[in-house]
Amino acid sequence: MMCCNSCVISDDDDDDVDSLQTKAQDIPHKTGETKEVTTSQDVRATIPTEEHKNSSETTPKEKVKVDSSQEVGLEEVQLQKKVPSLQTIPEKLEKVPVKEQEVQTTEKVFGIMSASELHSAVNRLEAVASRLETLAQKSTSAGSSKSSSGGGESEVVTPSVTAFDEIVNSSVGKFVDLSNKIQGDVQTVGAMVQRGFNNLRQYIYVASRSKQPSEAVMEKLFDPVKKVIEEAMTFKDNNRPSKQFNHLSAIAESLPALCWVRVAPTPGPYVKDMQDAGMFYTNRVLKEYKDKDQTHVDWVKTWNDTLSKTIAYIKEFHTTGLSWNPQGGEASAVSGSTGGAPVPPPPGPPPPPPPPAMNAPPPSSGPSEDDARAALMDALNKGTDITSGLRHVSDAKKTHKNPNLRRTSQDNADGLKKVTDDMKTHKNPTLRQGPKPFKAAAPQTAPKPGKPAVQAPAAAAKKPPVFELQDKRWAIEYQEGNKNIEVADTNLKQTVYAFKCNNCVIKVKNKLNSITLDSCKKTAIVFDDVVSSLEFINCQSVQGQVMGKVPTISIDKTDGCLIYLSKDSLDTEIVTAKSSEMNVLVPKDDGDFTEFALPEQFKTTWDGSKFNTVQTDIA
Repeated sequence: MMCCNSCVISDDDDDDVDSLQTKAQDIPHKTGETKEVTTSQDVRATIPTEEHKNSSETTPKEKVKVDSSQEVGLEEVQLQKKVPSLQTIPEKLEKVPVKEQEVQTTEKVFGIMSASELHSAVNRLEAVASRLETLAQKSTSAGSSKSSSGGGESEVVTPSVTAFDEIVNSSVGKFVDLSNKIQGDVQTVGAMVQRGFNNLRQYIYVASRSKQPSEAVMEKLFDPVKKVIEEAMTFKDNNRPSKQFNHLSAIAESLPALCWVRVAPTPGPYVKDMQDAGMFYTNRVLKEYKDKDQTHVDWVKTWNDTLSKTIAYIKEFHTTGLSWNPQGGEASAVSGSTGGAPVPPPPGPPPPPPPPAMNAPPPSSGPSEDDARAALMDALNKGTDITSGLRHVSDAKKTHKNPNLRRTSQDNADGLKKVTDDMKTHKNPTLRQGPKPFKAAAPQTAPKPGKPAVQAPAAAAKKPPVFELQDKRWAIEYQEGNKNIEVADTNLKQTVYAFKCNNCVIKVKNKLNSITLDSCKKTAIVFDDVVSSLEFINCQSVQGQVMGKVPTISIDKTDGCLIYLSKDSLDTEIVTAKSSEMNVLVPKDDGDFTEFALPEQFKTTWDGSKFNTVQTDIA
């Protein structure tokens, strides 16, 4: 049974309710006064009262429910809706037992915290506020120190540099991982590609923060990228016998795409041209490893994807050429900053130790050059006394005063003296012996400033000829004037690769996969059947004759190429690029050949919707 909002009386003591209500009617309603209500069992409860204005008029009558069958109206007692907390002093009662779980305090009903809980919450809030103030002070001090160290300007990475970093971190990083997985020479060129892109990233970063400098400064800034490209080409040329030569050639041919920053106004098409230049070798890699090793296939796809993303990047940020910052500083001053560049690769191995000191040669027994020069100067300083040591010759012994001395028995009719073989220096080596005449050293002049000293190119060492089967490839290299090179034991899985052969004739019997002539001069090749193709690359004055069938003939960067076809190979496809003086001979029924020239010049016209290209008849 409820007597007020904060006091709970058990329903078991319904008999005492009437007396309690009767007592409550006599309670005066005054501010600050309290009355004691005493039951017959001496139970005391303190009821605080509060004066409300017009409480008798506004407060409705309320009922106290005694039990489910009886309701008692309290007409005289005006209860307030908002009554302050009623503190009940629990005592041990004999007839009115109050259950502990039924006594609810106002703090629990209205969610009011105690003093201790409130004090704890305030302490926690103060701790959080103090921590936030400390962090704010640290952030402010760090920003000011960074601005002061950077000369008042923070390192800002532009969107163009950030977009290029995404290419380096994603595509280039994946390409390097695949190269390391393949290992060998591919791992080496993978590291070169990574260094090339990192150096190019630094060049783009400098451009984003500086004005366009002079041509000399740009060339100096681009020098690290150029050195990586040259290193890749040299590595490819020095490793031609490598089993991964197609991988090396693909990178060496397409890595010059990094030079797009020096191309204007069409850097995007330039990268596409470089990608197409390397596609010849990437297709070879795909053909060789398509069903063998998926890693090599992914390697090719990742490299092509890297170049494709580079083209898309150029179209977005550098459509007509590398964009410089007109409000930037000097490029030479900005070049020292990396702008958050990726961590460079570890440095290479230390340089080799200096060679051991050579023992000084023993002094020669003869006079040195300095001694001979000193003796000559002493003789010249004698003046007229220099002739004192000469033997006197009388007039009788002088040939210009005694003509008889000029004639001997060996003289001919003309009066000329005959010179015998023992008197000829070219037939008598002993006459050429004698002291070496003194020769003054040529004065050494310093080279003119601005012009480096030109050194004569050293003669290239002649490499020994090679003719051997390397795995599945017949290597024919550095042959000179050999007209009897014959490859007889072949099968469908083998290839023939001729490199730098001069004035040679190569005969290939049976059927094999492909034939390639690279950098050959005045070399002819005769073969039976080829499954794939016959290729001429960087050749001069070469010939090829097919006795059976060949599907494709490729001529690339070749000057002077003569091809003899057979009746079975008239349906062959001939692909040419950057070549000249190409002729094809087609057999006739009588066994003779008819010669046809392949076109070298073309004319392209615009018809309003597309370009039309036709060959020209201009010789």
